[in-house]
This record gives sequence, structure tokens and C-alpha cells, in this order.
Amino acid sequence: MARVLLVDDDEASLDLMRRALESDGHAITGAGSGTEARDILEHDPGAFDCLVTDVNMPGLSGVELLREANKLCPTLKLVVISGFLDQLESGRAAVPAGLTTLAKPFTLEQIRQAVRQALQT
Repeated sequence: MARVLLVDDDEASLDLMRRALESDGHAITGAGSGTEARDILEHDPGAFDCLVTDVNMPGLSGVELLREANKLCPTLKLVVISGFLDQLESGRAAVPAGLTTLAKPFTLEQIRQAVRQALQT
């Protein structure tokens, strides 16, 4: 399946999403911050098929990470997660094409479906 970089500053959420996506056969690399995720992408820009990130994180936000990821890896599929509609819109503005959005709260099946959808675009 796909190689997914999963980013969330909430360790419990990161673990739940990791297990859900691994159950679909994806290889998951987790990052606890936008800065950590950016560093991973800079080290090996072609290592991932999909980036899944929360928007609201301290330091480098998910929207800033989307912008940087799009520059580093223009073919990377992007999924942005947020509990706030305006943050999802900010993500769409940062990367207008090819962005899949998911509003919180969501089920584990919904995160699995969002990644499947992103990978198909």
C-alpha cells in the first residue's frame, strides 16, 4: 500500500490513526509536530506517498507544513484534519489542488477513507 507521514501533536490521536491506517496495509511514519514532519520530508522528499496532518499544532502549523510539503514534494497526496472550518479553508488556500480535508470529530473509518480518497486523486 502507501507510505504515509502522519502528523499530530496529540499522541493518543496519532496512535489511533496509525493503527487504523496500518490495518489498511499502509506503512506509517509518525511525527509529533509540524517541525519534525518537515525535517523528515527534507531528509528524504520522495519517501512518502501521502501526508496526513492536523492543522492546529504548536510551532509549525499544519497549514505551514502543507505549504512546505507541497514545495518539497509536489506529487505528495495531502490530507488535512481540523475541528474548525476556517482552518480547513486555510489548508485549501495553502494548497488549492489535490487536498483532501477531514473535519473533527471523525471515525477511524473516515480517516481510512480520507487517505484512500487522497491516494486516488
